[in-house]
Amino acid sequence: GTYGIVGGGGGSEEEEAVCVDCPTNACAVPGRFVVPETCAGITGCPDAEASIAECSCAADSIRDVESDVCTECPDGQVRPDRGSTRNIDTLGNYTAWESTQGVCRVPEVPDYRSLVYVVIALSVVATIALLIIW
Repeated sequence: GTYGIVGGGGGSEEEEAVCVDCPTNACAVPGRFVVPETCAGITGCPDAEASIAECSCAADSIRDVESDVCTECPDGQVRPDRGSTRNIDTLGNYTAWESTQGVCRVPEVPDYRSLVYVVIALSVVATIALLIIW
C-alpha cells in the first residue's frame, strides 16, 4: 500500500504530489497522527512496548497533546524526570500517564523558616551565655 504526500517541489509554489510506501515495521506513519486508510493493516508494531516508551519525554518537557511532540515546559516551570516510561496501560488514558510522568509546574520553593528559627534561637542562647560570662 501507499499514501500520498506533497513534496519534491523544493519549496516552490507548485509542489508535486507523490505516493510513498506504507511502513511495515513501524506503528505510525511519520508526520501523521493517524495511519492513512490505505495503510490500514499494513503498518506493523514489531515492539509495541518500545514504541510506546518512546512517548516518554525528557525532564523539563512534556508531550503536547495537539502536536504529539515533546515540548519544553513553559518559562519558569519544570517537570522532574521520575525515571518512568510509558506503557500500554496508559493508552487511551492520557490523564493516567500525566499522573505517572508528572506535568510541568512551578517549582516548589524550599521552606527555610524552621532553619531560620533554629539559628535565631541559637543566637539568643549564645548572646545570653556571653552576657552571663561577661
